[in-house]
Amino acid sequence: MGLEQRSVSHGAEALRALRTAIDELQGDDPLRPVSVIVPSNSVGVAARRWLARHGGIAATQFLTMYRLAELMGATQLAAAGRRPVSSPVIDHTVRLVVRRHGRGLRSVADHPATVEAFRATYAELRQLDDEVWLHLQRAASPRGREVLELASEVRRRLSIDWYDERDLLEAALTAPATASSGFVVHLPELLPPAHQRLVHHLAATTQVIVLRAHSSSVDHPVPSVQVVSLTDADEECREAVRQVLVAAQAGTPFEQMAIVWPVATPYARIVTEHLTAAGIPWNGRAGIDIVEQLPARLALGWLRLDRRGLRRTDLFELLSHCPARRRDGRPVPTAAFERMCRRAGVHGRGDWTERLQRFAQTRRMRDDQSAEAALADDMVTFIDELLDDLGPAGQVLPPSQWARTVDQVVTRWLHVRPNRQPDLPVGDLAALETLQRITHRLRFLDDTLGTLSRADFADLLEGELQAAPTRVGRLGSGVQVGPVSYAVGQPLDLLVVLGAAEGLLPTAPPLAGLLPDHDRALADGHLRAAADRADDQLRQFAAALAGSARTVLCVPRGDLRTSAARPLSRVITELRTRTTVDVIQRPSFAHTISTTDMPATPAVLSAQQLLAMRTLGGDVTTHPSAAEDGWLGRAITLSAARRSPTFTDFDGYLPDLPTSTRPLSATGLERWSRCPWHYFVGEVLGVHELDDPELSDTLSPQDRGILLHASLDDLHQAVLHGMLPQPSNGWQSDHRAFLAAAYERRADELEARGVSGRRALWTRERARRWRELEAWLHIDGKRIATSAATIVASEVRLGSPDPFEVQLPSGRALTLRGTIDRIDRDHRGLVVTDHKTGSMPPVKDGDPTNSGRALQLALYAIAAPSLVGVDEEVQVRATYAQVGTTKTSGFTATDTVLQQVYGQLDRILSGIDHGVFVADPQTPSAAWGRPPCAACDPDSMGTASAFRRRAAKLNDPRVAPYLGSSDPESPSDG
Repeated sequence: MGLEQRSVSHGAEALRALRTAIDELQGDDPLRPVSVIVPSNSVGVAARRWLARHGGIAATQFLTMYRLAELMGATQLAAAGRRPVSSPVIDHTVRLVVRRHGRGLRSVADHPATVEAFRATYAELRQLDDEVWLHLQRAASPRGREVLELASEVRRRLSIDWYDERDLLEAALTAPATASSGFVVHLPELLPPAHQRLVHHLAATTQVIVLRAHSSSVDHPVPSVQVVSLTDADEECREAVRQVLVAAQAGTPFEQMAIVWPVATPYARIVTEHLTAAGIPWNGRAGIDIVEQLPARLALGWLRLDRRGLRRTDLFELLSHCPARRRDGRPVPTAAFERMCRRAGVHGRGDWTERLQRFAQTRRMRDDQSAEAALADDMVTFIDELLDDLGPAGQVLPPSQWARTVDQVVTRWLHVRPNRQPDLPVGDLAALETLQRITHRLRFLDDTLGTLSRADFADLLEGELQAAPTRVGRLGSGVQVGPVSYAVGQPLDLLVVLGAAEGLLPTAPPLAGLLPDHDRALADGHLRAAADRADDQLRQFAAALAGSARTVLCVPRGDLRTSAARPLSRVITELRTRTTVDVIQRPSFAHTISTTDMPATPAVLSAQQLLAMRTLGGDVTTHPSAAEDGWLGRAITLSAARRSPTFTDFDGYLPDLPTSTRPLSATGLERWSRCPWHYFVGEVLGVHELDDPELSDTLSPQDRGILLHASLDDLHQAVLHGMLPQPSNGWQSDHRAFLAAAYERRADELEARGVSGRRALWTRERARRWRELEAWLHIDGKRIATSAATIVASEVRLGSPDPFEVQLPSGRALTLRGTIDRIDRDHRGLVVTDHKTGSMPPVKDGDPTNSGRALQLALYAIAAPSLVGVDEEVQVRATYAQVGTTKTSGFTATDTVLQQVYGQLDRILSGIDHGVFVADPQTPSAAWGRPPCAACDPDSMGTASAFRRRAAKLNDPRVAPYLGSSDPESPSDG
């Protein structure tokens, strides 16, 4: 009977001391029961295995302090009708208490960060004795007193039906000790008072030996340390995997190795990805939290979907990550729905049904069997089902009903069927099982939590998911992975420490939480201050070093995510005074690949072999990895083809592409002349940039053109149908009144479509565009009166109803489509006018097509006589007119001019027929910003690479005739 404290060092000395203590307690009976209290289960597994290798072990159980208290006191608490408290119960109680009793914190009571911080602070405060708690309440700052008062109220409410770890420890003090002839407290961390009381309680009835580690810094002999300096965190993780593979090749079991880090971001995710890619078994901290896995993202995203109203961006952000299914089991066509909603101008917040139905009606007016109209109807049905599942925004329900609804939605969307495993990755399957266990447990909290809003239930579920165990793998199986604290008390053959740079090891102290440090100092050391966290980490690091036979410290020279340089950690300087420190420099990823004897992953091995083969002058396309990996082989072929001076199919040479028989538009032909690759992407592949209505502050240029053109067409049609007189003497007041009414109607339609932008800006835009039309009415009226012209056609569609063909002198036939804004007739002939709301192309008699980049006027001038039924020999003048100004640009369609037009058309059509779709981007320039041709710069990273490829192909005879220049500096507006 009694308590004995022994001071030991971490590592082999601590394990030998444990061996001695167990032998003493068992005496001459190796089957006498002994209990070993360990700081963590992983330490218990490691200690048990070490003891088994060093003399064997029997009748000894390893358990944590919490598990011991549970064995001793849980029965008593259960008999009193109390249940173990969970995070959702604590979080819900915290919200209620802060909402009702909070002063400074009341305004942020529902913020998840407040609840999370209070939960953590409450757990710390629960370890304090009542005397310390009361002292803090008297002496703390106003903020500290508020936190303590709220924590007291939370404790009072919870203590009625629930118990926590502190309650278990107190209950254990009144229970008899478990059947054991002795206890060994192995390497305890900083024991709170309640833990210390339980140790003394055990010592009153049996023998207790405490093996306390005295090492708080690197003040003991350690084996030589290897420091590897690398470029960034990704290279650190590759180096860690290489070190593990080298050690395994030398015979070291994976279970005797550990990879640890001082901060989880970004190491947790990268390390686990590299270990998995290398096929190395591991256990420990998961690289991806449960809340990041698909089932949890779906559940939480669905619950919070309409927190700002059902917005289009929020819905499709969820659908892009979580494939949805309808109630009848059909998958939701997310991409098609998203494109259609953009075209319909859907923003959300109640306009779904109205705008989708209007969109469907408009499409059916053009085509009774419109696929887009059917898609819009399908989208309306899906939205109705979604809103029915969600229910009213302010609805409150018991947790059980919310849990069942979440289960139904997750089961349907992920296509979970009875007796069949869902088609999900292993990590998502585990997350789905965890989510289902949690929702099942939440169904039994109706009496405790009452009714909750959907937002409150989402917070409740998220808190439970965050508190769920995140450990992956089985303890003691594979490489141990986790924070530095994981390695404390572990006898390791290899320890790899990542992030051994200043600012990471030790980690910078966290910001002060709800309870400031000056209040924590009043607790006489029982509450850790923010500055103490760095000391704790250094102590853990020293303990890990003591238990490792070989240690490798990886130092990132920089952080590519923040563009920051990092110096060596101060612990390395301290280590130089204690042991030999061998520093290895890894200059770059390429250098490591070319020099390492142990590639970290199969992908790195392939890269190493390909690099070596290329260095020796070999053909990398013949390497087995290129042949086995179809994507890699094609990528190598593509890269080589684009570097060559020959125009290949990877550069846009597609001579075998079937010639399209559909009508071509003047805009499409212009696009090929500006940039053949842009034509191919848009006209052949049908890939176009999508507008985002939410990001539009004001009317887009396209919609501005639609507004003005439609308003003018309404006026012209009224004249052509006799509703208004011809403006022979200019436009009069009745014309102006009609145009004003037409403009207001068209503007209202744009606003109803949801494309007018922000209301405040739209009000100014709407007035400005009307002033432009008024100015146009005055300027155009003078033009008409001067030439005594009459309007003969407006918005004439080429190719409707019959195809419109232009016969070129070369024998080619061009089928055209497009719309002519207006055709007038005066004493000299016909006047074709194309109204421009933006800039005008520079066309003139000497260059009517601007080198093929402005074909609209020319083609419309050719088509106009037959469209209005006049003699083909009539003189035609073609003009661009900028609305709101007196600016014009045009030419007279003489035979000489038409010959130039036909020449450009022959060049363009020949290029299309021969499959020439080379990229012709703008000259790279930081001052130009984003070029008009998105096909040449889809990622907005510039056109430098595309411009270099163009320059390399210019001398190929299949390209030069169409681009017309071999000068790589020749500018292009493609």
